[in-house]
Amino acid sequence: MAIMVQAQELITSSDKTPLVKILTWMFLAISVLAAIARIATKLSMVGKLRWDDYLTSISALAAIGQSVAVSFQCGDGFGQHIDMLNENQVSAILKSEHAANIFFIASLFFAKFSVIIFIKSLAQFYKRVVFCLEIGIILWAVSALIITLFQCKLPEPWNYLGNSCLDRVAFWTYFSITNILTDCALIAVMILIASRIQTSSSKKILVMGVFGSRLFVVPAVACQIYFSNKSLNSTDPTFAMWQAVVATEIVQCLSIVTACIPYLKPFLDSLESGQLRADDLRRRGKTGVSGYGGSGSNPSSGNNAASKSTPVDATASANSQQSNLHELVELPKAKRNSATVTSVNEGTTNWDGQSHSSQTVLIQQTRTWGVDVEVRGVVNGDAV
Repeated sequence: MAIMVQAQELITSSDKTPLVKILTWMFLAISVLAAIARIATKLSMVGKLRWDDYLTSISALAAIGQSVAVSFQCGDGFGQHIDMLNENQVSAILKSEHAANIFFIASLFFAKFSVIIFIKSLAQFYKRVVFCLEIGIILWAVSALIITLFQCKLPEPWNYLGNSCLDRVAFWTYFSITNILTDCALIAVMILIASRIQTSSSKKILVMGVFGSRLFVVPAVACQIYFSNKSLNSTDPTFAMWQAVVATEIVQCLSIVTACIPYLKPFLDSLESGQLRADDLRRRGKTGVSGYGGSGSNPSSGNNAASKSTPVDATASANSQQSNLHELVELPKAKRNSATVTSVNEGTTNWDGQSHSSQTVLIQQTRTWGVDVEVRGVVNGDAV
């Protein structure tokens, strides 16, 4: 009887391949789940996706490509000492590393740009600052991609062992420091936006904390700089760079997750008023979780009609061109005689002037309509 014995991979002092595999897929799973949660939240609350959501999805796809490239590296022996590998394995590791770096830069760029698009939808007072930041991030990403693609002499731009290459330590230091600076700029603009939200101090602190969560990317990038500078000029790169690769996975994961946090449902549930609700969700044509919807209504004059409380079941269709959504409320029943009511609204008459209660969500129509209510009672013994 044949017995199949599967070799078990062990993490040792000279073999970090299994550890790199585990951490790579773990951080990728977190990134993908965060992106899925963001997409699901937007679809459930808004009903459609916007450019910032698509950019976040592209960032997650680039992260998948980067993680797959790292997995190929591990399959060829990355995480082991170079003297334990043959020439073909080393060449394959360098090629996979080259591809992983390209996907990594793309993932960070799309994650940052999704945040920029999100800020542009809110920042009415910082348009020039946001525009300059947008241009800076584009130039940062494009320059990094070009340098990475041609870091070494053709026809083998991936082969930095025994080939003429640029100063890779200087390049990755520039890339990482610029990454930190752009993240700090994003955080500063988002906190300035949060400071203008008209809400309670506790909610304002919550919003600042959510926007400021991107600050966690900064220490991760600092660790990436440290481990990269330590290993880039090593004579044993297949083993020495495993810590830098893990730091890279952490940076990539945090960049995607912090771009998704402002759109996660628990945060939106806690924000019941302020600039985000008014200028983002409601402006996009959907009711928020707290029942806000449509465009803001301005007080207008109208005829005040005092009537006795009656059960009301109303049905209204929103104007699709204005994307107005209305939440209908059933008024409480009263134990009084009913009255016959016939109401006609012409033009764009607003019902705000007819309301005596701030607790009722009002209906605003933009076309003529009427409601006929037939009430039967007894007058002098005769049914009417």
